[in-house]
Amino acid sequence: MTQNDELLLIAKLGRAHGVHGEIRFFPIDETSTTLGSVKKLWLGRDDNEPKQAYAIEWAKAMGRFFAVKLKGVDDRDLAMSMTGLLAYIPRAALPKLKSQFYAHELLGFALIDENGKVWGRVLDVDSALASDIIIYARPTGGEGMLPWVDYYVQDVELEKKQIGVRADTMPQIDEVYDI
Repeated sequence: MTQNDELLLIAKLGRAHGVHGEIRFFPIDETSTTLGSVKKLWLGRDDNEPKQAYAIEWAKAMGRFFAVKLKGVDDRDLAMSMTGLLAYIPRAALPKLKSQFYAHELLGFALIDENGKVWGRVLDVDSALASDIIIYARPTGGEGMLPWVDYYVQDVELEKKQIGVRADTMPQIDEVYDI
């Protein structure tokens, strides 16, 4: 990993799992299986702190968490001392998706309705109970939120870096979800 690689937060470490250094990793995205496929990750206390690299010996999904064995972490006491650390991987280490996309790939995309009006640019995609939420910066200033449901979001065009939205619903959404 070079200094320029952007790290993506993927999990938070819980308590030890067993007596041989295994640790519970709780994925930030509860549906993610990334921990089962990466071979190396970086641990730290927060985004601004330097991270220490660890090789993964094995990882096994255990419901809400993954039991993970890190190379060099061989006893329960050391595993317990790592509780609360955050786990990161370089964005480039994410498995390639064939017909889907990762939320971070949509940052900066334009929200455009079928009449060509630009409603804003994606700042973030956040998870919520009912659906994901697109947080966007308006061209005129301020921010808005758009629920990621088929009724409002019509399509995503990765090549054009834009998300199609409905012209007939955006004025109400833009007014109601002002943040």
